[in-house]
Amino acid sequence: VSFSLSRPFLARPGLLLGSGRSSRTVLPRSAERVDQAKTRSKKKPMRMGFNMPKVLDEPPKDFDVVPTKGKELDIMRYPHPALRRANVDITVFDDRLRQFTTNMLHTMYKVKNSCGLAAPQVGVNVRVMVYNWILAVDGPERIDLKGEFVVVNPRIIALGEKKDEEWEACLSFPGFDFPVQRPTWVEVEAFDLDGRPWRRRLEGL
Repeated sequence: VSFSLSRPFLARPGLLLGSGRSSRTVLPRSAERVDQAKTRSKKKPMRMGFNMPKVLDEPPKDFDVVPTKGKELDIMRYPHPALRRANVDITVFDDRLRQFTTNMLHTMYKVKNSCGLAAPQVGVNVRVMVYNWILAVDGPERIDLKGEFVVVNPRIIALGEKKDEEWEACLSFPGFDFPVQRPTWVEVEAFDLDGRPWRRRLEGL
């Protein structure tokens, strides 16, 4: 079975960057030429307050070996490598996928004020996300299952030029809130849990 790779959706690391000053050790000229030759191709990584993980080229974790506590999945926190790997398309729409997304929704509801969760956030590098738009609008006091939907293999095919800025949080970055600019609308192509394609224009949250 062949999988098509896509670029991962990454958090904006620039938001965590601080300003700093670089320092340079003064060397004798003879030593300086040697030092430059050694370090010319060696750039120091930018400091982010975290140790950046090495992203391994590994296959996605199978649904059956996801770390679980009953139906509740373990949420991967930055800088877990799963959050930076490329994600593969779902090619088989079966009961295993349905159970996996059910567990994702269960996990999402366990965290206060959460309204969405993506598969890489639970350590599975496939292109799946779950969301409850009613929960996002009305808050955790009212959980209406009619607002649930599962998005499989989503692709943004169009987006609005106008942008809106809102404060956002992420379950993989607990304790952080940032103002994020996003288009006021996007047009998305994706599949449902039965493998049927759909196309929608989505606005707001």
